[in-house]
Amino acid sequence: PPPPSPPPSPPAVVTVAGDPFTTIDGVDLRFSLPAGNLTRVYEEPPFTIYWRAGNPLMEAGTSGDWVLEMEVRATTGVAFEPVNIKVVDAAELLKNVLRPAPVAASPLTTMHVSVGGKPLLAGVHMFPSLKLKAAADKSLNRLGSGYVEIIDLIFGDLHLRVKSAAARKFESAQKQVQAAHLDIDFIAFNRSAARGPLPEMWGLRALSTETKQMLSPHTHW
Repeated sequence: PPPPSPPPSPPAVVTVAGDPFTTIDGVDLRFSLPAGNLTRVYEEPPFTIYWRAGNPLMEAGTSGDWVLEMEVRATTGVAFEPVNIKVVDAAELLKNVLRPAPVAASPLTTMHVSVGGKPLLAGVHMFPSLKLKAAADKSLNRLGSGYVEIIDLIFGDLHLRVKSAAARKFESAQKQVQAAHLDIDFIAFNRSAARGPLPEMWGLRALSTETKQMLSPHTHW
């Protein structure tokens, strides 16, 4: 008899990184977001994900908007309190101190995370509709005075991995830290239920006028 068919490959991880670009199935797309405001980027009912982008450098000749903050909300009636993650202010990361790597029940060094407005420490946290794990990356790579850190969020059909990252596009170590930002991996998600700008960029939905504007190199927010 013929050999059994191999198991199907798991869906590729979808990434959003840098200033910013998104990668799905080996294809990179550069996009931009309105600076300063939380903008809806992904929806998978009953959850909606918002990002705030900005340019911490604000220097002539420096382009790019990095994701500095993200928030996950759910529709009314769902047992889910808003999750907020933001990168620590660059001024803190540039201080001449060496903070210890976070261990369970200690503060993170490069990200602030809260659920329902209540700050969380490193470790595993369980909520009615959410599992959250926050820790230093196993590499123990430095990011300014702190460490590269990872926050895993599992809720509904979604598994997001949020990582604090330096802006490696710059040669200057100071600029890399000044433009510290969030990189986000969509480890698991429901492609048939996904809506919003990111799924449209990934080719899962038709492009809306809003998303076309995000993809336009001529957009100035």
